[in-house]
Amino acid sequence: MLSLASNAAFAQQASLPTSTTGLHSNDIINDEQTIPRRNSAISEKKREEIRKKIEVIRIWRLTEVLKLDTDTGAKLTSLLSSMDLKRKDVMKDYTQAMKELRVYVESAKPDESKIKMALNTIEKKHHDMEDIRDQELNGLRNILTVEQQGRFLLFQHEFNREMRKMLAGARGPAKVKGAQESGGGRLPNAGPGSQQDK
Repeated sequence: MLSLASNAAFAQQASLPTSTTGLHSNDIINDEQTIPRRNSAISEKKREEIRKKIEVIRIWRLTEVLKLDTDTGAKLTSLLSSMDLKRKDVMKDYTQAMKELRVYVESAKPDESKIKMALNTIEKKHHDMEDIRDQELNGLRNILTVEQQGRFLLFQHEFNREMRKMLAGARGPAKVKGAQESGGGRLPNAGPGSQQDK
């Protein structure tokens, strides 16, 4: 559906929208651009607590919006939890590769072989995220009715927008490196598989 850009694009922008299901709690919490590490960095434990709270809210609201019975709700929760765990692992590797890429590119004498290695890892993580998205969509087809699938996608979009706004409000105004004063530029990303709001 949505395709990856060339390796050169990966070096210029941190993320490409590749998920039709939107961001998930791992995407929102794991990306250091989403929750910047300022003077007192958020500990991994705290990040995990926030992620779990967001996930509980998401599942509770999904159950209401989709009008799920207990059995269907349990199946959906199991599917989403397993996909989120996979996303968490991919995001960890992606974030590390992006950090390495920055170091390699900004070094006094950039080593093309190291840059290429980082770009390849980033591209692989985009593919991995697409695979997870496809697995999730296939799982949703097996659990939800067609109408519920549509409601799920709409819910994801709105829920993620709400979470972004809430997180942005909590951290206050912050300049995004490369963004224009007039409000242009890209929004902070959430890594591979993210979907930028329009």
